[in-house]
Amino acid sequence: WLSESGLFSEARLLQAGPSAASQPDLKLVLLKVVSALLASQNQGPEQFNRLTPLSSQDLLQAPLQFPRAPAPTASQNTGEPATVGQTLRLLAGMLNRITVNQLHSQTLNARAGAEPGVPVNTLLIELPWLTPQQEPRTAQLRLEQYSQEKDGSNRPERASASEWRLSLSMDLDKAGPLHFDVTFRPPSVSALVWAENQSTLRTVHRELPLLRQSLNDLGLEVTDLDCRRGSPQQMQTRLEHRLVDTKA
Repeated sequence: WLSESGLFSEARLLQAGPSAASQPDLKLVLLKVVSALLASQNQGPEQFNRLTPLSSQDLLQAPLQFPRAPAPTASQNTGEPATVGQTLRLLAGMLNRITVNQLHSQTLNARAGAEPGVPVNTLLIELPWLTPQQEPRTAQLRLEQYSQEKDGSNRPERASASEWRLSLSMDLDKAGPLHFDVTFRPPSVSALVWAENQSTLRTVHRELPLLRQSLNDLGLEVTDLDCRRGSPQQMQTRLEHRLVDTKA
């Protein structure tokens, strides 16, 4: 089964061509798109391997400070559809970011249990989409699982409970930068929304009662819902394990 998973499946899909069966995995789906684009140009995977991905300076400068608002970039939209070469380079950048986030997630998980207050599981995800102007954007998501502190109870439901924390950052054209912090400890949930634009802040405040009612309808106990102006303080994560052991 090892040959059917992970890097092996990704390499096999890139070699298989556009006729290969699609997989319910973002990275594999992107590789399938790459394979189809290469086939349309009568090129092999070696051409894609030589592409230089679009730079991801935020990942290099602060790889574990995630999520973080992306640095503003000047719009390069000309109204013309992207060429195959531009699309391949964009996909190379997306795949590069996915791989880096996978490695960082693994590094953070290696710290689980090393010290108090460290999550037992951490998942870093970037969700790409295209604006109506065909400009690529990403939403950054960080999902952490914390073990519930022992309270001396022998009840099995208390021993197995976990607290989940979700952080989501995105930058929308009209709403501007938004950041969501959600904490879920069954059956309780709390959420804090950060908005930099005053008009967006008013809109979120107006919709909070509807959000509370929707969460209650799901059987959740809403302990806190709030919206604040600005952006949260960036989470500082210290790297305790190297991705590669240079002393081995």
